[in-house]
Amino acid sequence: MPDTITVKTPNSNQTIILKSYITGRDRRELTNIFLTGDMQFSADGKDIKGLKGNMVALAEDLALKTVVLSIDGDSSDIVNKILNMHAQDYSFVVKEVNKITSDVYGEEVKKN
Repeated sequence: MPDTITVKTPNSNQTIILKSYITGRDRRELTNIFLTGDMQFSADGKDIKGLKGNMVALAEDLALKTVVLSIDGDSSDIVNKILNMHAQDYSFVVKEVNKITSDVYGEEVKKN
């Protein structure tokens, strides 16, 4: 079992168990979502073409599946459970997952 972090949603007080970090393999899979298809970058990196609207949703779904281990002790259908949460709770969970996938959370944990 990986190291975990437990958080409570602000509105419904649900218990969310998160991985405390992602692996290199996880990061690669999250990055690859944006590298599939017809995306093209300008040489200076300022212009991006071919970004499809569903890529962000696909990346978020994968991040949620990768990081969230359970909601109130239940590990089934994680993404749909999060999508069906109150908007405030949904935003809270996404923010916590983003901290982990961007290594921000790891830095905060090390400071404590």
